[in-house]
Amino acid sequence: MPEVLLCRYCKHSINKESEEYVVIEKGSDRLPEALAHVACEQKRPRRLVVKFYRVWNLEQCSLPQAVLDKLPMIETHQHDPIEAAEKIIAGMPNRPAIRYEGSKAYYNSATDQITLPSRELFRTAEDFYATLNHECCHASGHPSRLKRESIIEAAVRLASL
Repeated sequence: MPEVLLCRYCKHSINKESEEYVVIEKGSDRLPEALAHVACEQKRPRRLVVKFYRVWNLEQCSLPQAVLDKLPMIETHQHDPIEAAEKIIAGMPNRPAIRYEGSKAYYNSATDQITLPSRELFRTAEDFYATLNHECCHASGHPSRLKRESIIEAAVRLASL
């Protein structure tokens, strides 16, 4: 996944055509001001705060070197594939699609897809395969495989949102 630059931090030239929007949702336990005076022992309702940000691919921005030097560097690692682990993944019956993008690993039961960060972001090959196998365990519950109820219920809940 390419690095992005938030609009409010960008004071230098950018490619306006490559502009994208990102939505960030955060939960809040704060009560609305109209209810702030009410003292109750009930669980406070969570409010959803949605913010929109304009972002650009960092590679498409013309930034001075001094600004680039202040940006955090992403540590990458080179490691060889583990043949036995590759065989296990390749031999999984009806294996879900695997995407390499982003910075989080997860299994999406609604789309039957595993998403992982790129291999270079894992410190060791063992860390990569441990994460991939963990997500494959989640994927094993899909209706086309073991049809575990917890996986099916999660997909239904997600689809109804």
